Amino acid sequence: MIKKSLSLQASQSVLANIQKMMNKFYLFTQMNSRNWIQLAVIFLLFFSFGNSSKAQLDTEFWFAPPELTQSTNPGTGGPRDRPIQLVVSTLENAAIVRIIQPADLTFEPIVLNMAANTTQIVNLTPFIDKLESKPHNTVLKTGLYIKSTNSISAYYEIKSTNNTDIFALKGLNGLGKLFYTPFQTHWDNAEDLSGNLYNPTTYASFDIVATDDTTDVTITPGKDIIGHPKGIPFTIRLNRGQVYSCRAIDRFGANHPVGSKIESTKDVAVTIKDDMLQFAPPVPGADIAGDQLIPVDFLGKNYVLVKGGLSNNADRCYILASEDNTIIRVDGNPIPLDTLNEGEQYELQMLNQSYFLTSNKNVCVWHISGIADQVGGAIIPSLNCTGTNRIGFTRTNSAQFIVNVITKNTAINNFTLNGDPSLVPGSAFQTILGSNGWMFARITFSTSQIPAGTTLLLKNSGDELFHVGVTNYASGVGSNYGYFSNFSRLNLGSVKNVCQGDTALIDA
Repeated sequence: MIKKSLSLQASQSVLANIQKMMNKFYLFTQMNSRNWIQLAVIFLLFFSFGNSSKAQLDTEFWFAPPELTQSTNPGTGGPRDRPIQLVVSTLENAAIVRIIQPADLTFEPIVLNMAANTTQIVNLTPFIDKLESKPHNTVLKTGLYIKSTNSISAYYEIKSTNNTDIFALKGLNGLGKLFYTPFQTHWDNAEDLSGNLYNPTTYASFDIVATDDTTDVTITPGKDIIGHPKGIPFTIRLNRGQVYSCRAIDRFGANHPVGSKIESTKDVAVTIKDDMLQFAPPVPGADIAGDQLIPVDFLGKNYVLVKGGLSNNADRCYILASEDNTIIRVDGNPIPLDTLNEGEQYELQMLNQSYFLTSNKNVCVWHISGIADQVGGAIIPSLNCTGTNRIGFTRTNSAQFIVNVITKNTAINNFTLNGDPSLVPGSAFQTILGSNGWMFARITFSTSQIPAGTTLLLKNSGDELFHVGVTNYASGVGSNYGYFSNFSRLNLGSVKNVCQGDTALIDA
């Protein structure tokens, strides 16, 4: 008889169901000698578990907080690295949430007792010197770990009046053993109005946090970084909660460490940041763009790209290859945009409102967007077996609030936002060229529709999958930009022959 051996990446919320299925599958292989069709039923059940998982809801999150400039020079409007905060939201279930630094025993755990359908904002500014990943090229104790008794969503927010963005924490979907780093290369990191460098200097970096002791991390820089030349691998050892920060050699976009390869023996999480990205020299629009990466396991071959509102068609997507001979196309055009090798990326200036990106091998997509001259950055989720049918997020302030929704044309009339079907109507959706049925909506909500401080639940009653991106914009202050989507997917292994009475190991 035959069966499939499964290699399954799944969210924490379905592990109990997976365990039940594993037990059933074990009994099946012990007792049953009928054909493979019966086994296919079990695999379909696994798919149903995966598709019902909730968007970046999880019970565990790891994060390496980035270092930002204080810019305390006279007349520079500093500090630009604070306040910092963690925004935590529950849905139907109450939760006890612990925020700790496993590598720093002097950090007193922060405990939240949260009711269902609530949001708490945790001011982390008093701990900023313990949290920022500095200095570079050094093993640090700065990793942050959030543990909850029930599924929550969480994001890290830099809330400076002059340098702001959010980092959507991706839970288990953000953990892996192989990553590549995308970066924008079009703009430099800012200097002040007098042509002086900020204090400390603004720069791009990537920060790695270990989730377990004795984690060996091998880094191959895509460009020279402080202490290490381009293309020469080096290995560092991290224990649980320890962080290693890799910094660009200078503030110039051309030298950002694009395509750096991160390999580890145990799961790590990776943060990227581009501090005070100088959108409109000499200073207006300088703003941070950052996010938490997803590992190669969760990358995909199909993406919907939705343009934001940067002035002069300045939105850009950076498409990074994880393998040689990666061919990328847009909007169903048979003529490729480019063919990329491992670690190479393509810069797409977004002139159209949307694009449908396809590739023959997995790619990572990094989107620089925002409104006017205020930028933000977000990793874009692929469409390959990802998405959610319900998602929770929060409007934390009264700044302009814009929501992108990406879904199939069969789902557009089935949305409710906090139970109201009129807020995300089917009429708001537009067709995406060459996408075979994918559509997007980009909706701006007033404070009368959604007051500041509102915890939101977007649902699709047809159980169709969708992705959500959020932009918060305040003129002269900044744009927060991030995707609150399920980045994970199922990965089924190869077919193997198993005789009656054999046992099988399913890796969940």
